Amino acid sequence: MHALVAWIRRHQCPAVAIGGAADASAADRRWSDRRLIIFTEYADTLGWLHRQLSAHLEGTDQADARVMRFHGGMADDARTDVKRAFNDPAHPVRILLATDAAREGINLQGACADLLHIDIPWNPARLEQRNGRIDRTLQPEPEVRCAYFVYPQRPADAVLDTLVRKVATIRKELGSVGTVTLERIEQTLAAGIDADTAARLEAATAAPPGRQAILDELETQRARARLQQDTDAARATYDRSAEIIAFEPDALRHVVDQGLRLLGAAGLAPTTVDDGGTAIDAWTLPPLPADWDATLDTLRPERPRDVPPWEWRRRFPPLPVVFKPTARLTTHAVHLHLEHPLVRRLLARFRAQGFAAHDLRRVAVLGLTGQRTPLVVAIGRVSLFGPGASRLHDELIYVGTPWREAGGPEAPAPNDTKTRTLIERVLREPPRPVSPDPGRRLAAHAAADFRFLWPHVEAEAEARAHDARQLLDARAHAEQQALHAILVAQRQHLERETQQTSFDFGDLPKDAARQRQDDVRHMEQRLRALETEIVTEPAALADLYAVRQARVEPVGLVYLWPVGA
Repeated sequence: MHALVAWIRRHQCPAVAIGGAADASAADRRWSDRRLIIFTEYADTLGWLHRQLSAHLEGTDQADARVMRFHGGMADDARTDVKRAFNDPAHPVRILLATDAAREGINLQGACADLLHIDIPWNPARLEQRNGRIDRTLQPEPEVRCAYFVYPQRPADAVLDTLVRKVATIRKELGSVGTVTLERIEQTLAAGIDADTAARLEAATAAPPGRQAILDELETQRARARLQQDTDAARATYDRSAEIIAFEPDALRHVVDQGLRLLGAAGLAPTTVDDGGTAIDAWTLPPLPADWDATLDTLRPERPRDVPPWEWRRRFPPLPVVFKPTARLTTHAVHLHLEHPLVRRLLARFRAQGFAAHDLRRVAVLGLTGQRTPLVVAIGRVSLFGPGASRLHDELIYVGTPWREAGGPEAPAPNDTKTRTLIERVLREPPRPVSPDPGRRLAAHAAADFRFLWPHVEAEAEARAHDARQLLDARAHAEQQALHAILVAQRQHLERETQQTSFDFGDLPKDAARQRQDDVRHMEQRLRALETEIVTEPAALADLYAVRQARVEPVGLVYLWPVGA
């Protein structure tokens, strides 16, 4: 306790002392902004710490509000209140006492970068989970400080010191600690700490003797290599997806702004918010109809338990929104992304109006740089449906060609990937004003231009649908084969199990014999069922990818007009 009080006095409040602040000055009684989490494994220790700290903090500024507790017996609302308070820089709390109930599923990095362990769990994963409450994304501090108390006279600390030194040596020599060595360490410590533990730990962390141990370590390296291959494959998939989706925060902001205007509201209004001492761009939402209240609730600060919903909505307007991730957890803005309820609802309105309603115009003029000749692009959508009208494939079709006011569109070139790339680039960019506006002139040509291009859209859609069918067939075949292999392997396993258990049950105790007979009976029933499933289940899985219907729909017409033309 003396060491803990000394840490608090040095980093948080100079007046804190054993027995409370007595003759401290008003300046020393004030607290710094630094916060501390103290972890312990036991609720009794948590209670003892709270009683001791309450006495030693007595007399400091707002002493009663400086310490909070987080433990497994708390209700969900109480846990939320503690988390909100500890992450709020304006709240007076400075110390959070927590049991292992707080070691996962809770973010505490908003205003804290210091963590102390009163006791150490021997399971390394649990210790890492504790540290992970503040050592995580959106931690504003460049350094996170996690420490524990060392008692020289305690055998456990001598063992821990040996463990830390040995693991550091192994990592320095080998680059990592193998699975076999970790398992030996855990087995050694599982028996408890006594006078011989340090010696057993030395033996457990020595070079693995014997051929089998070496093979086990080699297998660990192979598993690590396979994990690295999987990681590289996942990264490559992510890069390809990012290239295909081509998501840009500014494009999402433009979509949200246009979606709000479709509602008859004003657009987004620019503002700034503080993000860890840096002013960043943000936007405020306009007033929206009452049926949007539930959606806007996702943009408000958390509702205090003692505030009714209607009062909460009146007192707490929606926070500003940003479209790029913030650097801090406590930034007073909401990050809008594709899965946010507000964005999803606005996108759903776009889809409804774009493909069903008539109040969204299907013809647009977009400014184009680096091009002298105007282009006209017809857009369609090809959809493939499987059993039960499940959507198997959805793809936009772009067919573009140069456009001349005297002669209209030219015949499109087959397999024109250049036009698709061009329009996707233009759609991702912020709208460019076209001056003078040719919209009125183009409106007279739009219907005829679309009729001219639509057969080419249908032909391109048919080719894309054919390619999509081939991909679906290949995927169906691969999954069919994989399921067949799983079922065959399951059958072989059950056959081995039933053969191994075919002996006289009379040699077993009565209850064990009855349980074994039930197990064998169940395995035999499962084997009979598998004979049928090996044939029917792969076929049923493949049928899920069978295309029942293909549909091509018109989406719209876009004129790409050279800026300044």
